[in-house]
Amino acid sequence: MNALTANVMVGNLGPTYERIAARGRRACPAAWNVALVIAAPLIGLVFIVAFPLAGLAMLAWAGARAVGRRAKPLGRFAKNVALFVAAPFVGLVYAVAFPFVGMGFLAWRGARAIVKRRAAL
Repeated sequence: MNALTANVMVGNLGPTYERIAARGRRACPAAWNVALVIAAPLIGLVFIVAFPLAGLAMLAWAGARAVGRRAKPLGRFAKNVALFVAAPFVGLVYAVAFPFVGMGFLAWRGARAIVKRRAAL
């Protein structure tokens, strides 16, 4: 009887997922490497697109802070205009989110009532 036959008879059919995870290794390192090769250019593209936009946003923020320090009334006026422009979008977010928040709240309260009722029985 050779070693392979003995291993099959004992039930040792090779490394299982649990054994690989216990050793701290990935189950399929080749697939992970392929995924990284595919994802790396896309991640780089995201950074290339985001850096100019982030730079412009930082420049606008610094300029707005400088204007706000120099002229308080002008800064207050700009803040009020910005809030006026943003208000419809904030309202839209609330209108879209509140039904989901309400359903979640009702589900949470219902689950608490069921658990309380089962505990009382």
